[in-house]
Amino acid sequence: RAMMELEVVPGVSAGPFKLGAPIGEVIAVLQHASDHVVELKYNDPDPLAQDILLDVPTDGLLLRFEPYSQRLKGIEIYQVTRITLKYMGQLISEPTPLINYGGFSGGTQATFVNIYQRFGPTYPGDFAQDFSSYTLHYPGLSIKFGIPPQYREAYASHQPNAEHPIEFPDGTSALAVRICLFAGPTQSTATLPPLSPSSPCGEELVVQVGQGVWFSHRNCWLTFFSSVQDVLSELGNPNEVFFKEEDKMRIHSAPPFAAPPPGLTSSMTSSNVASSEVSVASGSGSGGGGTASLRRCGDYFYNYFGLGLDVLFDSQSHTARKFILHTNFPNHHEFNKYAKCRFAIPLPVPAPAAAAAVADANTTSSVDSNKAGAADASPGLTGDTKWDAVQRVFGACGRPVVGNRGINENPFGPSFFYGYRGAVFEVMQNGHIASLCLFQEKEL
Repeated sequence: RAMMELEVVPGVSAGPFKLGAPIGEVIAVLQHASDHVVELKYNDPDPLAQDILLDVPTDGLLLRFEPYSQRLKGIEIYQVTRITLKYMGQLISEPTPLINYGGFSGGTQATFVNIYQRFGPTYPGDFAQDFSSYTLHYPGLSIKFGIPPQYREAYASHQPNAEHPIEFPDGTSALAVRICLFAGPTQSTATLPPLSPSSPCGEELVVQVGQGVWFSHRNCWLTFFSSVQDVLSELGNPNEVFFKEEDKMRIHSAPPFAAPPPGLTSSMTSSNVASSEVSVASGSGSGGGGTASLRRCGDYFYNYFGLGLDVLFDSQSHTARKFILHTNFPNHHEFNKYAKCRFAIPLPVPAPAAAAAVADANTTSSVDSNKAGAADASPGLTGDTKWDAVQRVFGACGRPVVGNRGINENPFGPSFFYGYRGAVFEVMQNGHIASLCLFQEKEL
């Protein structure tokens, strides 16, 4: 197995891993190096409560992602002797077969002496007696050294303004046991680096239920009257184009003369059309495989994975029928297929979603009149809002449609689709939103 080699740039990157990069880009780098085992770690009940981690145990590398933005906030090398490290082209450390406190065998070791020579002077570090370690700090970089038991007391009595304990009394030097990179002057005050204006990760999408989506950076609207040419002009070419072959949810669309099924509330009855707008294949880029007898054939998706967005076009009018926005939580079966879509639904939610009827958005002026408000409104609901909070705004919903792909394809369990007029929320078992499907309700 080839050893990993990283060029360390404090506060910026370690090799191909750049601070601030979205999790999808980092996973792509790791997938390119196919001989590395990678473990994904996250808080399953509440994926926003703790950092998302990518652990590469064979190389002793831990990549830490801020859970809301899903961007790389910290790089930790916890097995320094397993990775070749360089700084400004100079070797800091390389793997060796034998490592002890008192002596080292072969190669270049990340000793205190070597580190200090490479990175230069800095302020006195911190000694943690409980962990028997001494941490040296540089802007954007901290390096922890292991202290042998026999020298622990000497370090504990070390004065804060004293010189660095570069060498032990026997002439040896402490070995680095952990190296951390972060953006900011200190690790405790580390922040995410600013996004490039061209980065899709920084673009917020403002949702107007029943009308369309406002793209904040592009300063444009896409509505249910937007043509294929409109979408291509504003968003560019899609990553993939997927043609639907059938609509497996069509059976749930009640005809206008049908009586409400027993046990369904009036709110759910009014959203039967909403339920029919959810397809098992919606935006997934897979599925179908049957005939088109259930629904007209030929509707097609433009998949924009970097935006976390799918646009479904009508095969006859070639205008947008649906917008599907994905939150990319790690406990969803489509994790890492899409980047996280940063969408917001301003409050108050317009009447079409929360009340009985969809207002007519058939004129350009109705969209233009909302443009300024959509761009300036403070978000009320976002992709991070939990389902119970969504219901407090949109109102109680009836029974959900259950989507389950089976344990072989989806080990995370089923999702639940709750329909309102103009919007369908896909909700995971932990109460977080997996996706939001927007559509324009047709008259019954």
